[in-house]
Amino acid sequence: MTARLSCALLVVVLAGCATTDRVILLPDDISGKVGKIDVVGRDGGEVLLDSAYGEARAGGGKVQGDTLDTESLRKEFGKELANLPQRPKSFLLYCVNGSDQLTPESRDQLPAILDEVAKRPAPEVVVGGIQRQAVAGAGAGSARPADPARLRSGAHRRGRARRAGTAGAHR
Repeated sequence: MTARLSCALLVVVLAGCATTDRVILLPDDISGKVGKIDVVGRDGGEVLLDSAYGEARAGGGKVQGDTLDTESLRKEFGKELANLPQRPKSFLLYCVNGSDQLTPESRDQLPAILDEVAKRPAPEVVVGGIQRQAVAGAGAGSARPADPARLRSGAHRRGRARRAGTAGAHR
């Protein structure tokens, strides 16, 4: 499983029978920011990776540090990098106050949302929401979870999604 960090992406490779572990610190693909990772060997050797394409190789209890150039990285890991999952995309939609009907501005976003879902090979759509209402002891408009009794059934929402042209994409 590939894990994304807010500032860096780590690629860990186990190499052959020598059981050398390899850690490469990649910059964030959008911001270019780089995080930090401390690689510690069994015998106490240590390498701090804090620059783009910093590399640590750990084997036999020892740790050695180096820096890869981008061309070497692309040659060696191009296929893996090309197959990383797409970043999640978020959309904020608003309902007319007191109803489950989208505002006109939110309704106008639906084509872009459907296009984004269609572009992804295995889309996952998560919908969440809150109902804003006055809460005793809090200021007007304080957020609190919607009353489950007021929410419509999932089957109703699936039917609405099918009519909107997303049949199958919501699963």
